[in-house]
Amino acid sequence: MNNKSSNNILNLIQKYTDNIIRYINKKGSLVILLSYVITSSIMIRGLIVRIFFAFPIGFFRIRPADENYSNTIIKTRSKVIIRCARILAGIIWLVLIYFIIKYAGLNNINTIIAGVLISIALSQQIESAAMEVTTTHMRIFISSWNTVLYIFAKRKRGEKWKDIVEEAEMLWIHPQIRYSEPLERLEGKLTEQQLMKHINKDREEMNYYKEVEDNNESKIKFADYAVEYLQNKLNIHDKIYEHQTRLGTWTYVIFLGIGTLIWLVEPL
Repeated sequence: MNNKSSNNILNLIQKYTDNIIRYINKKGSLVILLSYVITSSIMIRGLIVRIFFAFPIGFFRIRPADENYSNTIIKTRSKVIIRCARILAGIIWLVLIYFIIKYAGLNNINTIIAGVLISIALSQQIESAAMEVTTTHMRIFISSWNTVLYIFAKRKRGEKWKDIVEEAEMLWIHPQIRYSEPLERLEGKLTEQQLMKHINKDREEMNYYKEVEDNNESKIKFADYAVEYLQNKLNIHDKIYEHQTRLGTWTYVIFLGIGTLIWLVEPL
């Protein structure tokens, strides 16, 4: 009886363990799926703004009231960002091919070939533009927090704080990371307490969950962590940006050029 009871208990434990593992796996899949959906939606919104509103914004020199970024994008892995951009590009390519075949028919081979090549070029540009949306968010995030870190550190004395100031200045050597303009305008007006309040309010954006206390040790610990976090995010930014720039150069021109030539020569 004892052995039987023990086996029943073990089987029951195993059953519940398996259920818990399945639940965690389902939740993990759901989280991954959600990250793809959110990232794709941010890309689509960014593309709509750039495609349909870039001209009036540029022509009338409209500037945003503040610099905003999506914290979801900042915490999204580079693989997810690149895959989302490819998925959007693939959808655009399929839609274009559908309309080409629907209105040109399968008999007009030259038109189909030209359309396929031109649609590949356009989908590559969509992929590149979608990644540009995310790298823009990253640049604003890094610039904003690096400016906070610089202002926070340069008011303090000591070799450690001097090193942190130099680390922040090193980040500005990167051609696409700049001093945050909203913070630049406020720099002379920001007090130490205001900076501390801002840091403690938004520190979780950098996955820093411990409150920064009003002592030198706690402040230095946060600053060291922030420098390393920003450098890691800059590495991710550069990886995506490198992939983005490769798409927007020769292959795009080749596909578009050949497709256009075939389309133009076809009537002859």
